[in-house]
Amino acid sequence: MPLTPIQQLASLSDLLAARREAILAAWRKMDRADPEQKTGRALTLGQFLDHIPAILDAYELKLRSRPGGADARSADAEKKEEGAKHGLHRWQQGYRLKELISECGHLQLCVFEELGNIVAMRPDLEPATLMEAHRQLLHLIDGTISESAAQYERMQQAEAASRVVDLMKAPPPWMKLNSAALRSSTRRFTI
Repeated sequence: MPLTPIQQLASLSDLLAARREAILAAWRKMDRADPEQKTGRALTLGQFLDHIPAILDAYELKLRSRPGGADARSADAEKKEEGAKHGLHRWQQGYRLKELISECGHLQLCVFEELGNIVAMRPDLEPATLMEAHRQLLHLIDGTISESAAQYERMQQAEAASRVVDLMKAPPPWMKLNSAALRSSTRRFTI
């Protein structure tokens, strides 16, 4: 008896979970091979992986979930929260926004390729199942990029506001010059 579409997605989710280490290794290799990706090379494996395993957990949960159900909503919330955390950590690690977005693209390609490998091993999976998995992958990466970039924007705004406050507290440069010049000229005229 053939599997229902929901059962096929759950099976695909389990196969992706079993291939997690291979996906993460391929992602790191691809990221390190990109000459534009410089910051990640200095990170430990744990620092590099950051919140990506939790984001992949959300993807796998989404695939196993009944559309619109509580688990699907939970997966969406987890994806959003972990994407923002990932953006914050990458900011703290000194990533440029372009590097962050590129690494998400690398992750997408690695998961996409793994989905292709799974389908090659499991020809019983329906094309509609693969289409849904790809659609959810696009949502996953889009959400991760959106949340990470939004966190980056918040951090940039906070940093800019902090600089403005610092500038407002500091005396203007001309005032420093005049004070120094005044002290110098006062010294000349003291007896």
